Amino acid sequence: MIKKVLTIVAIAALFASCGGGAGTDKANNENQEVETVEITTPEISLGEFETKAGDYVDKEVIVAGIVDHICRHGGKRLLLVSDDGDVHVDAEERFDDEIAGSEIILTG
Repeated sequence: MIKKVLTIVAIAALFASCGGGAGTDKANNENQEVETVEITTPEISLGEFETKAGDYVDKEVIVAGIVDHICRHGGKRLLLVSDDGDVHVDAEERFDDEIAGSEIILTG
């Protein structure tokens, strides 16, 4: 009987010691300021892609247009067109043939 009481007291002490620190952490987190930084990805029209692409080397950009052609040899290259111009897009994975003729937005 004494062993059961001591076991219950030990478990209660364990829970009490774990619960006490959580309130302190919560109070510390409430006092900290959180800065949110919004990262926007620039969108480049196909007409200005040739002139502005050099400014975005190793950066993410968005381009939009209609898929005019998907390479049949590997499927990893497509021609994206708009009224302003066209761009060849290379990918590591094969493009789905069903997107030919569709208007798409690419981020890369």
